Amino acid sequence: MADSRVDRDTIVYSAVVSAAEKAGQWIVALCLLEEMEAVRLARDVIIFSASVSACGKAGQWQAALRILDDMTSVTVAKNIVTFNAAITACAVAGQWLAALDLFDSMALARIQRDSITCNACISACEKGGRWEVALSLFDMAKEVRQDTVTFSSVISACAKGWQWLPALKLLHEMTTVRVKSNSIAYNAAISACEKAEQWRWSL
Repeated sequence: MADSRVDRDTIVYSAVVSAAEKAGQWIVALCLLEEMEAVRLARDVIIFSASVSACGKAGQWQAALRILDDMTSVTVAKNIVTFNAAITACAVAGQWLAALDLFDSMALARIQRDSITCNACISACEKGGRWEVALSLFDMAKEVRQDTVTFSSVISACAKGWQWLPALKLLHEMTTVRVKSNSIAYNAAISACEKAEQWRWSL
């Protein structure tokens, strides 16, 4: 009977943490994690990942990283969902170095990186003004699947760095590899040309 009650309690906590994640209520998610620890309820990778995701939506990258540390201390293995959520948290806050550390940690943990991983890292570099790192990540993303978000993010990174030629090449490449372009990609490429005073290319 006791085990049954514990199972029910865990299910209830999981449902509430999931709801908090969907609502972006990161403080609620963290409080629930602490409550579970206090009442000695086992926390699994799903609950931890949902909490990291809640932090990610709010750009609370430091809180997300603390949760990863907690997972290590209680020997709960991280998965691709956990890492992607944490990298997204870093991306929202423009913390490109922290995002790259997590990117490297995935390789060490032998977790296969996907397009979400690469896109989030490129976005972090774009916000951090590191266009050259974004381009390197873009090349690595060819091993997974480059999509509209991938191209738009790296073109935006080039625009911020006044790198008009790479921006135009990437815009052309989108057509070549049949990736659907969007207004973000076009506007970023135009912005790169304007910043570099390459007016004829922006027309």
